[in-house]
Amino acid sequence: MKTRILSGIVLGILIAVLFFFGGPVMLIALTIISMLGYLEWVKVLKTGSKNKDSGLPHYQPYLYIGLALILIWYLLLAFCKQQILSGPLALYFVLGIMAVMMITSIAVFPKRNAADAALTLTGVVYTGMMLSCVYLVRQTPKGQFWVWYLLFVSWGSDTCAYFVGRALGKHKMAPVLSPHKTVEGAAGGIVGSILLCLLFGLICAGTAQVDMGVMIKISLLIGLVGAVVSELGDLFASSIKRTMNVKDYSHLIPGHGGILDRFDSMILAAPFVMGILHIFGAV
Repeated sequence: MKTRILSGIVLGILIAVLFFFGGPVMLIALTIISMLGYLEWVKVLKTGSKNKDSGLPHYQPYLYIGLALILIWYLLLAFCKQQILSGPLALYFVLGIMAVMMITSIAVFPKRNAADAALTLTGVVYTGMMLSCVYLVRQTPKGQFWVWYLLFVSWGSDTCAYFVGRALGKHKMAPVLSPHKTVEGAAGGIVGSILLCLLFGLICAGTAQVDMGVMIKISLLIGLVGAVVSELGDLFASSIKRTMNVKDYSHLIPGHGGILDRFDSMILAAPFVMGILHIFGAV
């Protein structure tokens, strides 16, 4: 437990520093985090493969292509941010990933099938594009304020859910996917997320020069939607682990597991927070 707490504090400080400075430092850090996450994704798929005799070599094409695509995506973020925020470039990139899936499935057939290619390269969208929304949120006009909501709806919500679940939890929410999660804990996480976002919004509305009414609406919506989506992100990551029969994605973060074990909720929450900011014209 001490190791988990200590590594959690160190990780929290590092993320806070990245959120504070943003810019190239954050972009480089997220590129590395995304690539490490993709390595974990491929490793878990390989470990849980039903055709283990074929081993890692047949995953190598996916590994190298996926890492290259993630790097290209972050380079596009660095030099074409506005085109990505406007939509079309991101769409074209996703279509390009689909084309790569098709071509790769042909190249490795019959040692691997199309489903393997699709599932593996889906990791590019999951660990690369979705996580990169953290950077996009930070780069919005008032991103130095909005980006902190990601911590509240993911790690803040998770912390509230943990303590409420331990104190009041009686009804299992997803006993197969995550035996320790309870309905009471999930409700506590949602309420905690809303309160954290609302409190932060009320404190920062003046400094951020955002109308108080608008800030309250944004805070409430992000707090609610973000917490629910974060919980679903956690359950999705757990479903992959259960399917592949592994406990953690890796042991990179002592006491927490891997990148995907720690960032699973934020990965799914970030695009939704970005979408809410779009709705309110804050991008």
